[in-house]
Amino acid sequence: FKAIHHPRDRVGIVGFAGEADEVHPVVAAREGAASLLDSMSRLLPLFGTNITAALERSHAMLSAAPRSRTPGDLIEACRGLARWLARPTQPRRSTYAGKRIILVTDGDTNTGEPPNATSDELKAQGVCIDIIGVGAHPSQVNEPLLKALASIGADGKPRYVFISDCQ
Repeated sequence: FKAIHHPRDRVGIVGFAGEADEVHPVVAAREGAASLLDSMSRLLPLFGTNITAALERSHAMLSAAPRSRTPGDLIEACRGLARWLARPTQPRRSTYAGKRIILVTDGDTNTGEPPNATSDELKAQGVCIDIIGVGAHPSQVNEPLLKALASIGADGKPRYVFISDCQ
């Protein structure tokens, strides 16, 4: 989806359990689609959930990745400025962030420092944090924590969703 609809977006993968490690470096979605999918297929479930380490490693990767520029970027920036100038006078809330972390977790943060301070710091820096809780039932993930860690969407709700692991 990203490679087709947002080909210039840059994507990387961090795997985490007790520690967080780079699984795939940050690449443009279109150019890296095949290797990103291959890397995701090799992720293994391990013991431990260190959400703080995952957030910190993700942010470090995003910060270190060079942003590629193309001639289309200038055109798109001009279009965005034109849309902004033509906006209704009533202010609109935007959740756009140049950096986005999508955290997929069972929500059982059982190792490392509590992730709240790290999450708050990243959100204050403009990083958008989307969270996907995975388990057999929402009661099996720490939904209150995951919702607190997630960025707030334009609708005023946390950018959090639960999906069943189909067990």
